[in-house]
Amino acid sequence: MILKPTVFLVKNKVKSKSSFQNIIEDDFDLVEISPCSATLEALQKVIPDLIVLEEDIKDPSAYEICQEIKSSDKYHFIPVIFTGRPLSLQDSLRLVESSADYYFAEPFDRNLTFDCLKSLIERKLRCKHLMEKYNELKKEVSENKPILPEFLYSKDEKHFSSTFEQFAVGITQIDREGYYQKVNDRFCEIVGYSREELLSMRFLDITFPDSRGLESELISRVLAGEINAYEIEKRYVHKKGHLVWVRVYASVVRDNSGSIKYSLNIIADISRQKRVAHFMKASHSSGQYTNPVLSALSSYPYLIKG
Repeated sequence: MILKPTVFLVKNKVKSKSSFQNIIEDDFDLVEISPCSATLEALQKVIPDLIVLEEDIKDPSAYEICQEIKSSDKYHFIPVIFTGRPLSLQDSLRLVESSADYYFAEPFDRNLTFDCLKSLIERKLRCKHLMEKYNELKKEVSENKPILPEFLYSKDEKHFSSTFEQFAVGITQIDREGYYQKVNDRFCEIVGYSREELLSMRFLDITFPDSRGLESELISRVLAGEINAYEIEKRYVHKKGHLVWVRVYASVVRDNSGSIKYSLNIIADISRQKRVAHFMKASHSSGQYTNPVLSALSSYPYLIKG
C-alpha cells in the first residue's frame, strides 16, 4: 500500500469543500485544522508534507502562522502555500513578507497544481534530515562550540551540498591569514567570483568596509580564545559591484594544541529579505507603493495562477 502525502488543510472556519480541496483530496491524506491558531499544536503531533492555508492573505492569524512556521528552526522546511483569489499589489507584498512558498490563485489548473505540489513535497522529503544537520550547525555556533569538519565533509557531502544550494547557503573554509581554502558553488554564485579567483583572495577583499570593524573585533576574540564561533550579518561586494547582504555563521577548527587550523563558515544570502523589509518600511511610511517594490515582487517566483 502506497502512503499518500500528508497535507494540513488550515482554515479559520469549517466550510464546505473548496475547489482546491476537491482537486487534491483523492491523492493526499488531508488533515483539516480549524482555527488557524491550532496549526502549531498540530505540528507537535504530526509533521506534514505540506501546509495549505485556505484563508485570505489579509487574515492576521493565517499570515502570522505562516511567518511563525517559516521562521522556525524546527518547521521551516515544510512548504506552506496560500490559496484564494488573484492578489492585489498590496496583498502580493504581504505574501512576500509572510515567506510563503507558493500562492495558488483561482481558477485552479489541476495539472499545474499537481506538478507544483509534487515538486514542493519532493524537496521537503529530500531535505528534511539535512536541514536538521544545518540547524544543529547553527546550534553549535549559538552555544559557542566549534563546528567539526565531519558536519561538512561527511559521506553524504554530495547530497548535503546540493541540498544547501537550494537554500541559498554557501560554505567556505578560511585559513589563519584570512585566505579562502575551499568554497562551494553556491558561495561563488553569491559573490560572483569563480572558485579559482576566490582561492587567491582573502575574505576581507570582498567584505564591504562598514562590516570589517565588527567582524575584525569578533575575529580578535576568536584568536584570543574568548569565543570559538560567532554569527554576523554583513555585506559582500559582488564582483559586478553591487552589495549582497548575508548572514554568516563562523566557527574555528583547532588542532590538538589548541591552535587555530582554519575556520568553517556557512553563508546565507538574505538580500531579498532585506530588500522587502526596506520596501515595506518605505511604503508604510509613505502610503504609496513605488517601482522598487514592484522590482522586489518580480523576484518572487511563486505567484501561481491556474
